[in-house]
Amino acid sequence: MNQRKAGVVLSYLSMGLDALASFICLPFLVKLLGKGEFGLYQLVGAIIAYLLIMDFGLSNTTTRYYARYQEQGKQKEKENMLALSAIFYGFVAVLILVIGFSLLYFFLPVYQNTLSPQDFVTAKKLFTIMLLNVAIVIPANIFAAVINANQKFIFAKTLVILTLLLRPTTIVLMLHLWPKALTIVYIHTIFNFLVVTANIIYCCKFLDIKMKLHRFEWKLLKELILFSLFVFLAVAMEQSYWRSGQLILGALIGTGVVAVYAIAMKLDIFFTRLADNISAIFLPQLSQISAHKSFKEQTNEVFLKVSRLQLMVMSIFLCGFILYGKTFLNFWLGAGFDESYYYSLIIMFALFIPLTQSIGIWILQAQNKHYFRAYVYTASAIFNIFLGIFLVKNIGAKGCAIATAISILLGQGLAMNLYYKKIGLALKSYFENLLKIIPACLIVFLIGLAGEQFFINQSLAVFLVKIILFILLFLAAFYFGFMNAYEKNLLKSLYGKK
Repeated sequence: MNQRKAGVVLSYLSMGLDALASFICLPFLVKLLGKGEFGLYQLVGAIIAYLLIMDFGLSNTTTRYYARYQEQGKQKEKENMLALSAIFYGFVAVLILVIGFSLLYFFLPVYQNTLSPQDFVTAKKLFTIMLLNVAIVIPANIFAAVINANQKFIFAKTLVILTLLLRPTTIVLMLHLWPKALTIVYIHTIFNFLVVTANIIYCCKFLDIKMKLHRFEWKLLKELILFSLFVFLAVAMEQSYWRSGQLILGALIGTGVVAVYAIAMKLDIFFTRLADNISAIFLPQLSQISAHKSFKEQTNEVFLKVSRLQLMVMSIFLCGFILYGKTFLNFWLGAGFDESYYYSLIIMFALFIPLTQSIGIWILQAQNKHYFRAYVYTASAIFNIFLGIFLVKNIGAKGCAIATAISILLGQGLAMNLYYKKIGLALKSYFENLLKIIPACLIVFLIGLAGEQFFINQSLAVFLVKIILFILLFLAAFYFGFMNAYEKNLLKSLYGKK
């Protein structure tokens, strides 16, 4: 199994473990911390998330340029680019600390009206530790970018899997001894340090990377910064879809509602990762072929290949969540989180088409045409915040979900599809594939819906059997009604047949 195929398999294994870890850990967190402190932890995490994106997209930029120079055999350029990236990362780390401590003293007090004095003190402690984490982890992303550029997916994903196995186990054990949100933050700090150390050792020992400033190239630095800046803007605005709702609800209503909405966002983020993990595997390939004259001819082939895989994966998840999502939440977290189902489902519908076209984002980055996306995401994110505040004041927490869905449909949906058409992506073939997959989805969905009417036993064992049968039915329907030869061979290879 090559690195790319192994990367896809390990990505989904890591996603499965991530989902399993969340499934096991979150009920403990809610139970041991209580809705209030869990909501407080999510609220502070939402603020810190905006600092986490101050990677400025440089890890993707580093991957892009490193892979291109590697393909062209330009060793000095690689070393020089890494040195310039390291300088920029150092500047970013200092900037994060300055902005972070400014937020601590000038922005966090906004929440004093909805937090108790004790919760506010806890929030400040949580924020400070998380801030120091960000300032250390972000500069170390340069090593993760190099590993990705070298397509060493087995090491990278194995490290993720080990972390996913050990970190939640440690959190659950320690929460029984010290049931505080601070416990979680301390454990995250330890594991972040271990992951950073492992990446540095791997890069130095096995990839033999060198960061050497042969010459201070203002032109290259400017190109790196401009490219990263627009990636950052797009990521920052996309992040606002997932976090702004929690900030709005925390300021206008309270941490209890934040807890419920945060669960919905976790489900939507998982939904997003299903698509993104497929796309990310193809970034180094796109970066390499971007230097070739036949790049334009190859992009549509990659776009359609990846989007077809995404259509199948996302259809299974979306249809399954419609049928079984509420039952899943009841098994997972117990009573009090039914609203999370509706919030997440509203956004999933809006996300479906953008996510099954997400390889287009990487194509734009590889072509250095991602500026338009940054403008669109910025406009739609600002619109989302103002619409969210208005709707929350008038119709309550569901207003955040509705505002986010509308913003996604207008920005990631309509505007981006118009731009994809302009640059020549094969949208006609994409929508033909979308129409072709609908009959298979509809048949399996109706069978699942009928099963819900006749098999009303809600025991965990019966629920799991339903899920397994549902997935198998979907795979059979796709195999006989939608998949091409490449996809059938890919499916067979996953369980050892060729």
